[in-house]
Amino acid sequence: MKSKGKKRLPYLKLSLFLILFLCQTARSTTYYVATTGSNSNPGSQLLPWLTIQYAANSVSAGDTVIVLSGIYNERVHLNNLGAPGQKIVYMAKPARTVYMQGFLVVAPYNSIEGFDIATQTSGWQGGGFWVAANYIDLINNSLHDIPGAGIQATWGASSNWSRNVYVAQNYFFHCDEGMDVEGYNWLIEDNEVERPLYAGLAGDYSRFFGDSITFRHNYFHGARISEVGGAHVDGFQYFDNNGEFATNIVIEGNYVESFDEGVILESTNTAGSTANIIIRNNVFIGGELGGAWGVCAKDNIRHGFEIVNNLFADLEFHGVGLQVNSEGIVQNNIFFDAGSNYWADATSLVQGGHNIINHVSYPFYADPTDLINTNPLMVDTLNFIGVDSLPFTCDDGYHLQSSSPAIDAGISTVAYGVILDIFGTVRPVGSGYDIGPVEYSLLSVNPSSNSPVCAGDTINLISNPTGGTIPYSYLWSGPNSFSSTVQNPTLTNASPAMSGAYTVAVTDAQGCIKPGITIVAVTPIPPKPSISLAGDTLVSNQPQGNQWYLNNVKIPGATGQTYRITQPGEYFDIISINGCSSDTSNSIEFIVGILEKQNPTFSISPVPNDGHFKMTIRSSIHGSYLITVYNIFGIRIFEANLEILNNISEFQVDLSPIPDGIYTVELRNNQTEIVKKFVKFKQ
Repeated sequence: MKSKGKKRLPYLKLSLFLILFLCQTARSTTYYVATTGSNSNPGSQLLPWLTIQYAANSVSAGDTVIVLSGIYNERVHLNNLGAPGQKIVYMAKPARTVYMQGFLVVAPYNSIEGFDIATQTSGWQGGGFWVAANYIDLINNSLHDIPGAGIQATWGASSNWSRNVYVAQNYFFHCDEGMDVEGYNWLIEDNEVERPLYAGLAGDYSRFFGDSITFRHNYFHGARISEVGGAHVDGFQYFDNNGEFATNIVIEGNYVESFDEGVILESTNTAGSTANIIIRNNVFIGGELGGAWGVCAKDNIRHGFEIVNNLFADLEFHGVGLQVNSEGIVQNNIFFDAGSNYWADATSLVQGGHNIINHVSYPFYADPTDLINTNPLMVDTLNFIGVDSLPFTCDDGYHLQSSSPAIDAGISTVAYGVILDIFGTVRPVGSGYDIGPVEYSLLSVNPSSNSPVCAGDTINLISNPTGGTIPYSYLWSGPNSFSSTVQNPTLTNASPAMSGAYTVAVTDAQGCIKPGITIVAVTPIPPKPSISLAGDTLVSNQPQGNQWYLNNVKIPGATGQTYRITQPGEYFDIISINGCSSDTSNSIEFIVGILEKQNPTFSISPVPNDGHFKMTIRSSIHGSYLITVYNIFGIRIFEANLEILNNISEFQVDLSPIPDGIYTVELRNNQTEIVKKFVKFKQ
């Protein structure tokens, strides 16, 4: 690099930095691991390594390790560091076809994607992932049959907790615990935890400790009595037995079914260890385990504790309970088929309102704005998950019917961060906020087009969806096997064969499908007309749609099959039918057959006139003159003798009976001098 002559000393440090940076970037490499490989190989696609651990020991910041399908009997320690913007990526290919025994992640800036992890190693560090590092991504992995946690974060002093961890799209099955989250700035979204299997540790779907942790759009479900025994299975659990804390926690848009407590918060040892815990837009269904509580908060759970826009259904005992110096807001929730709705003990305080309470055995507390013994009219209260057995879809039973009293009956909960509903629909849709996790918004599709169009033009199809939940997807079909997945497709060079019905099926983010149809008409281009001249009349060979032009200017009102010429120039015709125009006809240039010869001693006024005009003759030659008038075809239509006795003579002429048109006046005497002049008569 020094050969490039960079000798400007003030920039030496910057140059060296850039050189080192570029060198690091240039070293970013993709390596491969396969069950047929060897660790003596270079790790290329043709000569892969044999073990994931060897790869983990060999890579550096920015590298990618592709692990090919197969069984790898190893538990991998990730000790090599990535860097900001240069994470080390471990990717199974195809996803979830690489079978191994888990990862211990102790170095920052690592990403692990698509592995199938199972292990019989017990203990807190024997789970799927042991996370003791910052800036870690765990994406689209399958973790199953694990006697520990699928994901276990390190604990101990809070200064050692992991920061900036992203957990998404993972599947957990038969794990003693789904996720044990401990740290700062974790985002856990779009994961599924199914059928926790108690093996002596926890049996919960998730636990959380730390600051700025968000659980969003996860699906926790399926716990069976036969598989958890006497374990206390919670959807989200927090406690401070070991001096932990929980601040700035968001639990939103999750579907939790079959649990003892949907959310349990216990702050038994440290008053004030919790703050700003928001539970919003969730669905809590008791399921097989019965759902003892929807939310249980006790021992100093306060300071920004908010429970808004949730559904609590099929619960054995309580919807929401606050105990022992706890305080919270409970608004815009639906309590359906539960032992009780919400309450606070004598040492606690609850601020309720705008909740719907129905099929509740013991409504302990009710605000005047609550709707008690009111059926929220959900779509299917016997099958909240819907016939497709998938959450967050169009057929989920907790959707509102169009006549639901929950619609527009809530209070604004924007202050608690409720801007969207569980499906991502922006609130409010109507005149007010809906109660519960769903904002009623019926998907509607009203497609249109720029029809009718002329052959050769472009057809513009417009889908026009409204309501439902964005983003939408589109499937168009139409004549001539037309199909498109574009929102608003265009079809160029239209032909009459493209006329017909165009159908679009719009699918929203919930899987709701709504069809719509628009009719397109493509009008053929009219035939090119042919025109001819019959006397002073132009004639088109087309009986309708005519428009006559003179010198490229449309003649107002000239729309018949014939047109009588009133002045010289170039004439042509265009046929227009249903807004579509033909090519221009042949043109006819009309030139008067008698040439005009101007004579300054002869004038006519006014021009134009109605047939009455004055002739003024200035000539020193006196005597008899013959005046003759011709039409534009040179046919004589009038003749008279004039006697010129003065140098200036005026004569009044009345030719009003003759048709309107262009005429020529000829004046001659016995000395054969001829004067010609165009005169236009106007009625």
